[in-house]
Amino acid sequence: MDALCEEWTPEPLVPQSDLTALAIRTPVVESMTGSTVIADGKSVTNLASLNFWGLCGHVDVQSASRDAIHKYGIGSCGPRGFYGTIDVHVELERELAEFMQTEEAIIYSYDVATQPSVLPAFASRKDVIVLDEAASWPLRNGAALSRAQVLLFRHNDMAHLEELLRGVRVEGFGVKG
Repeated sequence: MDALCEEWTPEPLVPQSDLTALAIRTPVVESMTGSTVIADGKSVTNLASLNFWGLCGHVDVQSASRDAIHKYGIGSCGPRGFYGTIDVHVELERELAEFMQTEEAIIYSYDVATQPSVLPAFASRKDVIVLDEAASWPLRNGAALSRAQVLLFRHNDMAHLEELLRGVRVEGFGVKG
């Protein structure tokens, strides 16, 4: 064993290479971020920001943001369960309901909180949810939390979906028609 250890020469985990050929030069952004930015002197589409509408630099948006901060303050989170319902929550829900032509609307403070909140409110153990296996994690999580029977069909496979729906109809899981 000692002889084997003495003749063993470890090899590098990464083979030697010309690292300059692999170097990626990071462009320097020279303007306020928006839907487009100036990077290295050129106007380019900004795909690295959630400010895809470019509203962060808009004077009216900045003014409204400043006014909201002065009125409501700031914090590390904003869910109603933490801070409570305030006038802008109620006003936005009223406007959304009017726009959608419904009696009421409800807003959630975080997009991925919506499905796990809504699905269990409308589905229960007596229901079946048929879901594309490639559905987003929040949607799958909401379906699981609902305690409904969840049937997954192969991604975009309409024949498999039809097969599952026929099975649901035959089994009589509460599906009508």
